[in-house]
Formats: sequence, C-alpha cells, structure tokens
Amino acid sequence: MTTSVINDMSIDRQYADTSLFLEHLKRILSIRIKAIKFNHHISCSRNLRYRFAHQDRTVVDIIYQIKDQPLRNLALAWITKGPYWVSPAEGEGITYFHLEDVTEQGLGEAARRRWLGEDARAFSFEGIQKFEVPILEVECIRDHVGTTEITTVPNDWSFDSLEKALPQPIVRPGWHQMLDRANSELNSLYINYQQAISEMARYPYDQGASDRIFGILRRLNDLSIALRNHGENSPAVIEWLRVNVMAKGADFSSEDPENKKIFLFRDPGSGSDIYCPWHGKVHNPLQYRIHFQWPVPENQEKIKVLYIGQKLTKS
Repeated sequence: MTTSVINDMSIDRQYADTSLFLEHLKRILSIRIKAIKFNHHISCSRNLRYRFAHQDRTVVDIIYQIKDQPLRNLALAWITKGPYWVSPAEGEGITYFHLEDVTEQGLGEAARRRWLGEDARAFSFEGIQKFEVPILEVECIRDHVGTTEITTVPNDWSFDSLEKALPQPIVRPGWHQMLDRANSELNSLYINYQQAISEMARYPYDQGASDRIFGILRRLNDLSIALRNHGENSPAVIEWLRVNVMAKGADFSSEDPENKKIFLFRDPGSGSDIYCPWHGKVHNPLQYRIHFQWPVPENQEKIKVLYIGQKLTKS
C-alpha cells in the first residue's frame, strides 16, 4: 500500500482567489477516489481544515462555498471526518521541517511512515517555492533515541506527478487489444471491427491464437501493399501467393461450399453482402478463420476483412 499525505504547510494564503483553490481541491478529490481503487491512500491531518488558503479564509470556509452539494459533502467528509492516520506506537517521535514542529502535520506523518519502512510520500499544493522540490528533508527525533535523524520524503506538487505515482492498472490481454492493434498498425486493411469483436467475445482468450490471427492479418496487409504498389500480376503479388497459398500446408486457401450463403458477409461501408470464400486459417486448438475479399475490385485501395471468428463449415 502507498500513502500520499497532504503537506499542511503548503497551504499558506498563497491563493489570490478562492476559485483556484477550489479547482485544486476538486482535482485532488478526483484523484483520491481513483487512488483508492489501487490501494493508494491520500490522507490529511485533522487540522488541515484550519489552514488559511486565501487571506482570512480557511480551507473549510472555502469548501462551504461549493454549490454542488454532493461535491461539497465529499470534501467535508474527507476534511472533517477523515479517516485520519493512526501512527503505530513504534512510530512516535517529534519531527521538524525548517525548525517548525510538524509532528501532528502531514509531513511529519509521511516521515514517520518512511522510517517504519512504509511507502509514503507528501503532496504539496503549488505556489510556495520551498515545497516545489522532489525531496523534502524532515528532522526526526525518535522517542528513546535522542539523536536527530534526517528522513527524506518524496514530494509531489503537481497533480500530474501525483497521478503518475499511483499504481498503474494491470491491463489484461484480450481479443479487443489484438483487434485494436490491427486497426492501428495494419493500415492497408479494412477490418469489420464490430463483427470481429462481437464474434471473438464468444470464445475464451488465447494468446497463441491471438498472435497467429494477428500474423494472418499482417500478411494480408503485406499483400494489400504489394497489390496497391505493384499491381495484381506483379512479381511481388505472385511471390506472396506462391508462399502463402500454393505452398504445402499454406495458411491461406479458398473453399467452395454447397451453400454459398455461408460465406456472404455484410460490408458495413457499402451495406451490401460480399462473397468471401478466401480465408486465412488458425488452429490453436479451436479453428479460426479470417475471411477476406479476393480478388480486390479495381480502384479499391484496401483488402476487406469481413469475418474473423470460428470456422463456419464442417469440412
């Protein structure tokens, strides 16, 4: 678990108007909600509410200005009810920053957590130069020790850096990622994305099958480039067909079923059905097929891939 603790001293009448402070407060509340999902807590002291943010206006005074009642209640719940930290007994001591006692402030709490080996850092509101640095050095006098120690506390003072300090969500691979990558990288193909994602969502994700399907699509993209740049009867296209269609155990072939409707696929661009018996093959261990339009009509720049899913025929 990681804890970011608000540095009380970073709120010290630096705001020229209350509206800017409110914007900053809204931003930190938003980040705090996001952080909880990743077991990253953003804490404040009991007395943070009494810090003066603008002239004679305290933090809690300014919060009462929020017209959005749910947001106002959210801010008040955090500032006035916590949860506040409870330091372990072994973390007791006195902490100073530039001779100011911060024992009961956020910076002191961050220092205590760090000397106990926890992952803790400070967050300072912007506008005070001495707190716009990546490391804050806190003097610590622990109980029963008597000597002064320096504890370094990592410090964020921009909301972007605070967000970057949050643990990044684990992105689990899925069919949609493979199809998104294909749409992004294989620019010489037209892929019926909605059909593909709807069909593939029916089957458990398999990394091996995903890699092979992408490989089939990439080779089709190579064919489309060769066709556009050199023409249908060019050596480049003929070589592609020799390697990918005519070779023994080739991954591409055509099929002529008795019921030709089985290979009619809707083209979202034109709204018409296109007969696509040509397909790429993947066995891993389910049998997947990638049906595409071939030959490509004259003046059509991309090969259309209109079906990605399980094999449609029994043979």
